[in-house]
Amino acid sequence: MAVIHTTIAFVVAAAAAIGTQPRDLPRDFGIRMELGLCWRDVVDTRADRYTRDTGQGPEHRRSTQLRLTDAQWRDLSRWVEESRFFTLPAEIFASSLKVYPATPEVPEPTSRSSHPSPRYVIEIQSEGRRHRVEFDDDNTDASTESLTLIRGLVKQLEEFFTQLPQVKKLPPVMVGCI
Repeated sequence: MAVIHTTIAFVVAAAAAIGTQPRDLPRDFGIRMELGLCWRDVVDTRADRYTRDTGQGPEHRRSTQLRLTDAQWRDLSRWVEESRFFTLPAEIFASSLKVYPATPEVPEPTSRSSHPSPRYVIEIQSEGRRHRVEFDDDNTDASTESLTLIRGLVKQLEEFFTQLPQVKKLPPVMVGCI
């Protein structure tokens, strides 16, 4: 009987350890990220959920638990700090930035945009700070320090979350964007 109680206690402790933040991170640390083109997937680390919008209506949304390890939580925190996220502007729309051509024959700056384009809303809370950035990367020729930082963070977060085994098991998006 003692073996059963010990085994149950071990399983409960192991399950509790997965999906909770390590103690060395701020207690309020959390990331909420919306990503997609004409559909919206939502990552919410504080709720421990990844929700996939399959594009077929609310009744077809699917979600899964993130169950992040301590090392994964630390990676997320490090990436946020490296991106200087809390110093970034609240809106970063690459299409509004002018791109100066390398050739002197074209004196006017140009702005090029592509639609649909990846659109992200990232809200991060840590150490009592809360910051939200809306990012639309619809001009890949544009380049500023803020764009470099947010593109790097978005790439890390999107690759990280979409490659989690439990997220890969979610049904695919069933719509295309025009």
